[in-house]
Amino acid sequence: MNEILFEDLINRIKKENILNLVIMKDEEIVADYNKKDEYKESKFIINSCTKSIISALIGIAISEGLILGVNQPISDYFPELKKDSVDKRKKDITIYHLLTMSSGISWPEFNNWAFISELMQSHNWVNFILDRPMEANPGERFNYSSGGSHLLSAIISQSTGMNAYTFAQKHLFKPLGINNITWMSDPQGNSNGGFGIEMSAYDMVKIGKLYLDMGKYGDAYLIPKEWVRESLKPGMLASKAMGNYGYQWWMKDFKYPKEIVTVYFAMGNGGQFIFVVPSKNMVAVFISDNYEDSFRPLYYLRKYILKMF
Repeated sequence: MNEILFEDLINRIKKENILNLVIMKDEEIVADYNKKDEYKESKFIINSCTKSIISALIGIAISEGLILGVNQPISDYFPELKKDSVDKRKKDITIYHLLTMSSGISWPEFNNWAFISELMQSHNWVNFILDRPMEANPGERFNYSSGGSHLLSAIISQSTGMNAYTFAQKHLFKPLGINNITWMSDPQGNSNGGFGIEMSAYDMVKIGKLYLDMGKYGDAYLIPKEWVRESLKPGMLASKAMGNYGYQWWMKDFKYPKEIVTVYFAMGNGGQFIFVVPSKNMVAVFISDNYEDSFRPLYYLRKYILKMF
């Protein structure tokens, strides 16, 4: 590790609202920064990093035969979409479209974060989402949507007979030793699929490490290897700044004079990140309280962390 770059990085993030930075390289924690001592044991709202965990649960449910596959229409779970009065395009929405944020349902979240409060104040989140008008054909274009991620969570509830939190406890959290976690639910008991999890930075590292190892933990695959591979395939271009989007995971190439480094990441509003860097056998996690510049950790990743090793 380049100690000069590392020291400069820590000195800089001390001046900002970055609460935790944990880096695992070659199976070892090589950086462990906490703005306050008590943050080491604290759990934080990870916001949209929740979506990447929802994606893993969908893959597990498919592998267990509880969901038919990504091409299954969501109308199988929400039969109200089959009514003659409903926009015909909604009948064509599949699980794949929700995973890739290309459902076509109007959802102005990315430029209007306050819109989420309308969802949270509704008495039935699923109905609120499904009642939104269509603005594009399914699969036509990317549109960031916590609503679509919440529909995935509702599909987990219906297909497994338990909400996403309980299903995750069985298949992910307990096997990984993740014990200190909170996951809020909607009024109907569906785990909040878009932004509902609270966990520690160290438990986020465990999630990142699981993806770094293609779903394998110990001698078993908690997430099917093929699902991890498909999840991290570059799908639609979300933006030049953010890169491409897979199954609820972002991916971006960082170009340097002598190499191109591909990074996969879960990202949450306020600066919560799980970075997975296969070429460097590394996971880096940021917990931040910076809602004015949620993308700040991307700067530190590019400017410092990827150059340190």
